Amino acid sequence: MKLFKSLVKIFLRKVVSTVFKPLLTTKLVRLCLQQAYLPNNLRQLLLWPLTTHLLPPEYTEDIELVNGIVMKVGLEDMVNRFLLYYSGIVELCWEPQTARLALQLIDNDDVVIIGGAHIGYHTSLICENLVKFHGHGQVHAFEPYPTYFNRLSVTKTMNAYDNLYPHQCALGNKNTNKVRLYISKLPPSTINESDIYDDSFEDVDCIALDDFVVDLGISEVALLFLDIEGAELEALKGATNLLSQKNGPDIIFEVNPQMIAQGSGHQDDTYNYIVDLGYDVFVIRDDYRANLEPVRDYPSKKIELVSISDIQSLQVLGENMKFYNMYATKHPKKLDVLDVILLSCETCSSFAY
Repeated sequence: MKLFKSLVKIFLRKVVSTVFKPLLTTKLVRLCLQQAYLPNNLRQLLLWPLTTHLLPPEYTEDIELVNGIVMKVGLEDMVNRFLLYYSGIVELCWEPQTARLALQLIDNDDVVIIGGAHIGYHTSLICENLVKFHGHGQVHAFEPYPTYFNRLSVTKTMNAYDNLYPHQCALGNKNTNKVRLYISKLPPSTINESDIYDDSFEDVDCIALDDFVVDLGISEVALLFLDIEGAELEALKGATNLLSQKNGPDIIFEVNPQMIAQGSGHQDDTYNYIVDLGYDVFVIRDDYRANLEPVRDYPSKKIELVSISDIQSLQVLGENMKFYNMYATKHPKKLDVLDVILLSCETCSSFAY
């Protein structure tokens, strides 16, 4: 079987090098994914094995979202590949409901901090939203991984975002000269030491948000958006003063139980820490499994927030999830004017659609 797979890989790469050019290959796959309804297993085949074998690993392409945002994407993960193939027909290619919620939470001249900005997808949506409504604001985007940080910087340049401030460093509970970033394509890179990673790593700068906002004279932050592969609690601890304010920022953060456990933690720890600071906590129902056609009309669908009142409910609903996003706020009354619907744990069978 291994020999057969190797021969297939060689054949496919030979075909693409002699018959198809990479750009033509992406156009053909894009056409199939966009114009035909395909079952999930066939879509995954096109997104992963065929794309991986037909395109060189270093392949990148400049894409444009339907709202005019332009970005440089590669093949490293599902986010890059969804943007590569679906960006021309849908604005919210990845975690659409999380993105919609984030956009509804910001206004005009708000300050937004994003940890784990990746190549700048959510970052660019937020920057564009601030400009669209005649505001300016500040979007401070942190990304320690060099490849993604470079693309984030390219996104800033291509879209002329003068309200975007990229920072190539990690977020932690204190300022350090360097912290070790463990590099891997799948799962993504993290500062949590783990035996699931090989010897590939880079030493990067690490800062605490409490010190960062003081240094820049930032008195109030509207939204803190964290997707840092299991290191969210450390970043939140580094922002304790900020989060303890009466007008502490709304928080959107990823929970990845496997990555948290690899760092000798538990998903309950982050929940308990935020609740102790006076936050109400919800889970954002979203397309985490990427099982749905991305062309689905999300703007016509209410954003579903699952109210989490106790740790047991979180454990039961989250036990089969590889990852999910949570939302925390000190001002739950604001949800009355947003396009959301609140669900209880009893009426919800899963955090994913």
